[in-house]
Amino acid sequence: MLLFEEYLARNQLDVPYAKHAVHQAVFYRRGGDHWAILLIRFNEQGNHPGYYSVRYMEPVGNRTGVTMRRWRDDEVVYWENYQTFLTDWAKGVRKSDIAHNELEARLAAWEMCLFVFDSLLVSYANSPTFFNTINLDLTPADRYRNIERMIGLIAKDERGKARDALIRFWEDDLASFYGNYAIWLVKLVERYGC
Repeated sequence: MLLFEEYLARNQLDVPYAKHAVHQAVFYRRGGDHWAILLIRFNEQGNHPGYYSVRYMEPVGNRTGVTMRRWRDDEVVYWENYQTFLTDWAKGVRKSDIAHNELEARLAAWEMCLFVFDSLLVSYANSPTFFNTINLDLTPADRYRNIERMIGLIAKDERGKARDALIRFWEDDLASFYGNYAIWLVKLVERYGC
């Protein structure tokens, strides 16, 4: 915990702020219908002040062979504009269109897998475990347990190379995003979002 975070916690102050991020991400619905990722990286510049690189990414169907693409050019944000930039971004996001915690981010990541690997996953459509990954009557925690079981089943399946691409996408690409989830940015959206 940083010194100012300790001060805020000790004094029970609920002040949203843009936290310094070396590598953090947030999942949000772009246009209200599909998930996208906002990725923030800090770039060191040696003897000069560093800057933040903000990347907007979304999943792409597997016919292209590419699973994530940038839908907008990276934005360079210097530290003096960082708070304003992210506050303005948060104002444009609906509070209901953001994954509010890491569990919701993992569920969003699974929806991305469903979109990207639809032709592979259709062969599992009759599986109760698969159905329970998308069953909205279950709690998010129960859905995620089913996702973990489904990933295990897919990893053991020997039907094709597409399986390897899905496992790599889930364990390498998406895990790096939800494993570095920017809860502080979610709080900005909760405070300033539509």
